[in-house]
Order: sequence, then structure tokens, then C-alpha cells
Amino acid sequence: MLGHFITLYTSGHTTELQSREELHQLPAGSPIVALSSPENLLTGTLGKEIFFAIVSDTPGHLIAQRVIEDAGESIRFEIQEFRAEEHLHYYTYVTEGNAPAEVLQRAKNRLQQCYPGLRSYPGDDFVEECLTGLDIVDILAQQPEEIGQHWWTPLEVTPKEVLDDLQEAIQRELATTPTGGSFMEKARRKIVNKNLQDITDKIREVTPAVLMNITLPQLEHHAILIEGGQSVIFAGGTIRHMSKKSFCNITPNTPIGGPTKGSPQGKTEVNLRLIARNRAVRQLCREGVTPGEWGDFNILLNNSEHFCRYCRDGKPSCTQLTDKTISAVKAILGMILPGWLSVAIDIIIDKFFPTQPGEHATVN
Repeated sequence: MLGHFITLYTSGHTTELQSREELHQLPAGSPIVALSSPENLLTGTLGKEIFFAIVSDTPGHLIAQRVIEDAGESIRFEIQEFRAEEHLHYYTYVTEGNAPAEVLQRAKNRLQQCYPGLRSYPGDDFVEECLTGLDIVDILAQQPEEIGQHWWTPLEVTPKEVLDDLQEAIQRELATTPTGGSFMEKARRKIVNKNLQDITDKIREVTPAVLMNITLPQLEHHAILIEGGQSVIFAGGTIRHMSKKSFCNITPNTPIGGPTKGSPQGKTEVNLRLIARNRAVRQLCREGVTPGEWGDFNILLNNSEHFCRYCRDGKPSCTQLTDKTISAVKAILGMILPGWLSVAIDIIIDKFFPTQPGEHATVN
């Protein structure tokens, strides 16, 4: 539902209630969306608070799925009834063929019910279940099978950008030298990292600009697809949403790690897609709570593939680093660097990117 609402809002097809009195006038059992910062939807981000709810038969009250505990993957949700806040913006969510009385009764039947595990952060799965009377996995099995899929599209990256992020990794290492060990061990680690920093500076000096700014081959930008033709991506230092069409950008792309074709789909497979979708949506919704929670974007250490594989597997990983990026950088720089700098590149790579076959939780 979140993806559908984003699509409707960005295309100008949603109606905001002008006052809480209008909210009181809606039939009990009506689905609505509450937002603290709706203008953020147009920039690809979400505000600090967004949730889907059912209008209660108690005047001015809503029934919704709220987060009551959130620590890592340990999340608990509870269905609660509460008074609608005046500071929020409320939008009607148009549905067809639903009897408000039945929807309300389903919502009330679930009051105080707790859900452990990873459900949808804004509670749209709870509202879907109230509207249909079905379990969310059964609902998803009937919808387009790309929901929760991991997609990629070509990404343009230059050796200069790789070196920028490599230097950032070295600087981060310098700033966070482990506190354990003897004084001599700490001093040695600092000297090693300082030498690596000097090497990358030297590489910049001797590498022609034309080589530093060419596009490296076969690099990818990754996204998790959700409903409504929307995707969730990690780019520009933030988790954001954009339309699938914008993500693809007219460039041919291929879904990876998607569901097996066929209908109906098995519950196990659908549940895995639901988990990937909900992890992506959770990070999207939490950006407003703790800015930069996912961390700074780094092509080598923390990129869009790390994010998408976290959504799929619960563990951030990246298969394109040693396979493509690092090999391409080594090949390009190796053609023009002095021998000692080519060896130095190998040392840096072994230190910061010791990826071994089979390390990744999931491969394409």
C-alpha cells in the first residue's frame, strides 16, 4: 500500500483532509494515511512519522499497527487505538468493494495483538489485512511477483570516485585505530595506514586525468522493488524511493534474485520477498528518525548492493567489488603506474577488501 500511496501522491491523485473534523466525519472502518511531512514524498524521502490506519467508531480515534520495540532485527508491533494527532496530515485511501463495518470489526478484533518479527513499518500490512480479511502473505501471493525483487541497472563510476572512497576508508581506519594492544602495536598500525594514505595520494599525482575519469565497466546500481511501480534505493547518502521507471532510466536491466515464475507462488518464496520489501521500507521510514542510520555511502564499503543484500539476506554484502570494480581499477592503474605502486594497490586491496569465495550470503 505504501508504494501505491507514493505513486498516487506524486501524481497528484490524493486528497488531504483539511481538518481533524473532516477526519471525524469519515465512516468508521475507512482506511487513511497519516504523515508528518508529506512534502518529503516529492523528494524521495519520508518524514519522521507515517502510518496507515483504520478510522475507529470512537470519535477522533484511529486503529493502527504501532512500533513498541525496535532494536536491530528484534522488532515488535502492537495494534492500538489512539486519538488522532492534530499536527499530522491525513489522507483518505480510496478502496473499492469494502464494507466499512466489516473492516472496522476486523481491526477491533486485533486490538492489543502483538506481532514479533519484521512486519511493515508504516503498518500498511495491517490495513491490507483488515480490508481483505486475508493474511498479508496470501495477499502478496495474488499481487505482481516483482514486489520484493532485487533489481540492478548499469552505474557509471570512475577510478577517481573509487580512489576517493578508498581514501575515505583509510582515513576512517586511521581515526578508529583499535584501542587494544601495546603502544608499539598501535603505533605500527597508525604508520601502516598513514603509508597507505600517502600511496593513494601518490597514485593521484601520477595517473593521467583521462584515465582517472573514464567509466569503469560492468558496475551496477541496485534497488528493491515494492508495490505501486516504486523502488527503494540507497544513494547519495540516504535511503530513498523512486519510481521503477526512473530507476531503470530506459536502460535495459535484469531482475536478480527474484521469484520463480509461476502462479500461485509458494508461501516460503512469497515470505522471503515480503521480508526483503519490509526491510527496505523499514529503512526508508526510519531515515527521518535517525538521519544517516544506514551509514555514509561508499562505493567500496557501503553501496546500494550492500543495502539490497541486507534487505534480502539480513547481512550487507557485495559481489561486484573484487569481481569487477577492483579488477578494473587494478587493470587500468597497472598500465601506467610504476611497479612499486602496482604492488601497493594489491596491498591496499588485500587490507580493506579481503573478500573470499563463498563469503556472501547469497549469490546471483
